[in-house]
Amino acid sequence: KQPPRRAHAALALETAADHPGRAAEEKSTTDLLAFIRLNPVTMSVHLLASSVLVLGTSAVISWTPAYFTRTFALAEGDVALLIGLIIAVFGPVGALGGGWLTRYLEEKRGDLSASWLVMAVSAFLTPLFGVLVYTGQPLAVTLAAFVPASIFGSLSLGIMHAGLQMIAPSALRGRLTAIFLFFQTLIGVGLGPFLRGLVTEHVFGDPSKVGLALISVTMPLSLSAGAALLIFRQACSTSYGRIKAAEA
Repeated sequence: KQPPRRAHAALALETAADHPGRAAEEKSTTDLLAFIRLNPVTMSVHLLASSVLVLGTSAVISWTPAYFTRTFALAEGDVALLIGLIIAVFGPVGALGGGWLTRYLEEKRGDLSASWLVMAVSAFLTPLFGVLVYTGQPLAVTLAAFVPASIFGSLSLGIMHAGLQMIAPSALRGRLTAIFLFFQTLIGVGLGPFLRGLVTEHVFGDPSKVGLALISVTMPLSLSAGAALLIFRQACSTSYGRIKAAEA
């Protein structure tokens, strides 16, 4: 008769042989949890900061047309044309610029946390230009400020996703990306427009204060995300360096 431990081991081997897919899935889940435990700061900061940046973007996209129509008495078609043209032209400039800057900092300066630095630049500068956009300035000033706001607002959109691939092992990137997108959608896309409406109705109590509500919601969160990205940059460098060494 086999000892209990040997019997359990034999049963586990038989189960793995009969269900190889299940065994592989259990191993993948174990590896995923082990990776998160090994890099808790990197994963937490990257997830939360990215979600906050998306939260700001979704709030702006959802409520900027209402701000323009209520503040400048513009027709909805004119607002769509103005905002859409600026975003269509300068949004890609920011996205491409963010990728170029990250690559330059990593390859030329050896900065393994370059993606976080670029995300921090986006987090700090976007709300600063947002103040000019949403504080009732003349239309010309508002549109002029909306250009750099669009550039810096899109600076991190590609980098936040590419940065996750850089700090995650290749075998776990699919699952980590799924988790990342789930929380990013839940926090970023779901809460952004909701919080803006909540602040407008229950804090300012005036539909015409939509611009101030946008600033009140996005600025503190965005600045906090930028600060966290800078403070914990060393954790990102450590995680990325570990992956590069393991996959070299």
